[in-house]
Amino acid sequence: MEPIRCGASICCGSAPPGASGCLVRFKDTPNQVLLLTAGHTVLSTTARQGDLISALQFPQTPLGVLLTWTALDGDVTVDAALIWVDPACVSADILGIGLPSIQASLQPQVGDAVRIFSSTSSPRQMTIDSVLQDVPILAHGPDWSAAITYRGQILCSPGISHPGDSGAVAVDAQNRVLGMVVAGSEDTGITVVTPISAILQNSAWHGGELEILDSVPPGSTVPPFAQSQRERDPAVDLSSLPPPKQLVAQTIIDAFANAGFGVIQQVAALANAVAESDLQTTARSHPPEDSVGLFQLNRTGGAGKGYTVAQLQDPGTNIGIAIDAMSKIRAFRSASFLDDAVAVFVRAFERPQNAELEISRRQKIARTFCSNAD
Repeated sequence: MEPIRCGASICCGSAPPGASGCLVRFKDTPNQVLLLTAGHTVLSTTARQGDLISALQFPQTPLGVLLTWTALDGDVTVDAALIWVDPACVSADILGIGLPSIQASLQPQVGDAVRIFSSTSSPRQMTIDSVLQDVPILAHGPDWSAAITYRGQILCSPGISHPGDSGAVAVDAQNRVLGMVVAGSEDTGITVVTPISAILQNSAWHGGELEILDSVPPGSTVPPFAQSQRERDPAVDLSSLPPPKQLVAQTIIDAFANAGFGVIQQVAALANAVAESDLQTTARSHPPEDSVGLFQLNRTGGAGKGYTVAQLQDPGTNIGIAIDAMSKIRAFRSASFLDDAVAVFVRAFERPQNAELEISRRQKIARTFCSNAD
């Protein structure tokens, strides 16, 4: 298979295609090659980490897996998704221009010429009309539509983007990436481009900083493609629990699933709750420690600080605090193996006195619920 060049059309399942942007990587995980695209092109209402992404020209061959993305609620400054791609299947070349500069164009100016490239059309040029603008847009996802105000965008004219261009990068005269197309049309007369500076250091990456690639680094790792749906989404078996605890366990599983976490992360959270409270929602530690609820949230100096005992004994509140904390831990979201997810949860959130002993114990608990996970 010929490597996919940046700008080629990509899709998730049968959803309408978007454009592949450029290759990037996190500086702290240099062997993981990521493909940047617009989030709304690949994020359905049921999107999960690990969803397979394909190139439109090779629909039967997975190009990569969905790794992480920015939220599309609240103040939206960036609408982006990162796809962990098979390094053998991609090229850093951008259709129409070749290799991008690894130096991003971080200060675009009104009047600058901008070029965009994708498989929907030949290369096109436009001019920056304004920067740092707020733009109301009716965004369309694979199975949803929503009115969203995109903050701090670059507006260009004429409106030369085509359906399927969302995710394509825009470059300046020196082939420096200055942003990513997220909306626009000939009808509106504008093309909306998100500044690359907002993407590379976005808070959604939880401290990770992206850099643009002009080649595929040697030794880059292949994402954990599933051999079957069962391997990708291992079955969760709660039969070892008595029925009342099964209900509590399912509440935890559902809450983490609804927050966008995969099955591996769901089970890792469940195993920690079992180890902490034996799934007793009203559990409370002995003095002088004051830890409460499913995840034993510490009220004196931990995640339970500022909450009443009654609040922390409410399963929804207790689980919600854990979800909020783990959503900020990129290593947890990106964990491909159950043991890794458990270990990150223990070290980053629970932080027991003997962490290594507890990690081993909780990994064994997790496997009782998810025996066919890696």
